[in-house]
Formats: sequence, C-alpha cells, structure tokens
Amino acid sequence: MATKKPYAAETSVPVTKSRDDIEKLLVENGSEDIAFGNIRGFIVVAFSAHERQVRFTVPMPDVESPEITRTPSGAIRTSKAELTRVYDQAVRQRWRALFITIKSKFVSIDSHVASWEQEFGHAIVLPDGRTVMEATLPAIERAYATGTVPPLLGITS
Repeated sequence: MATKKPYAAETSVPVTKSRDDIEKLLVENGSEDIAFGNIRGFIVVAFSAHERQVRFTVPMPDVESPEITRTPSGAIRTSKAELTRVYDQAVRQRWRALFITIKSKFVSIDSHVASWEQEFGHAIVLPDGRTVMEATLPAIERAYATGTVPPLLGITS
C-alpha cells in the first residue's frame, strides 16, 4: 500500500506567508494577544479569544528522522543541500497544515457545524499551563487500555 502524503506535502508557500495567514485569520475572527514561537522542536501558536487562552503546539520534523534522512524508497540522503531542501519542505508543510487546521475550525463554527468550544476546547490553556487535551489524554489512554470505555453511541446489547 502506498504511503499517503500529508496535506501540503509539496507546498511552495513560505513559512512567513503561512504564519501571516494564521495571524490574519485569528484577527479576522476576534482573537487577541497573538503569539508565535519555536520552542524545543515545536512551533507554538497562542492567542486569546472568547475569554480563553488557546495554544496549538505542533512538532517540527526531526532533522535526523527517516522522514528527512531517507528517500521514499529508503535510500539514505547524503547531500547536505538535499537534506536541507527536504527539511525546509517538511517545515513549510507543517505550517501550511496548521493554517488549514485553524481555518477549518472557523469554517465549522461559521457554518454552525460546531461551537467555538467544540472546535477549540482541546487547546484551551488551563490554570496549570497545560491544555485541556494535555490534561485529559492520560485518562483517555487509561480508559481504552483497561477497556472501561462505554459502548459507541451509548448502545449496549
């Protein structure tokens, strides 16, 4: 089976344009206190909206990962120029994917498919600095590992 390419895998959109597009989108949708950062291998987009703080943290590609160091056929990339080109492409892809992710959330809200809380709830920052997802994921993983998850749609036989 062929490996599926990630969204925007071949984008030529510069990181600065994707970042600007994200900022414009957030401002157009009433967000304030917008911040961007690169922290220990992650890009971070944080903002305030609906009296909440929201944070998206996206892992950047690891320069030593097979995604960067190997060709699709598995051959090792040895050219520094090729490694740089592939890494830069992966970084552009992550930024463009983050833009479309945030944009799709606003489309969903504007189209009355979901509420603001449903779209951004997982990324709301709690008083201890963790996002809702970071705080709840361990309990979700435990529930699935132990089989204590209720039946899908609450239907029992």
